Amino acid sequence: MSDQIIALVIWYAKEGLGRHVQVLCSEAIRRKRGDVALQLWRAYGLCLEGSYSEALRELQALSNNQEV
Repeated sequence: MSDQIIALVIWYAKEGLGRHVQVLCSEAIRRKRGDVALQLWRAYGLCLEGSYSEALRELQALSNNQEV
């Protein structure tokens, strides 16, 4: 994962811009499949937007991942 991407994700998260976090992480995940950190940040973005059940599904999928 690029340092620029993670810096932007963190900045968006600090500003409370959950939708931007989700979009940026989704685009980066398409380029680099299986990046657990980006999946975690995407779930956090969902929480910021109030989509708790969807975020929980994302986190449960991560908990089933052997790499985590």
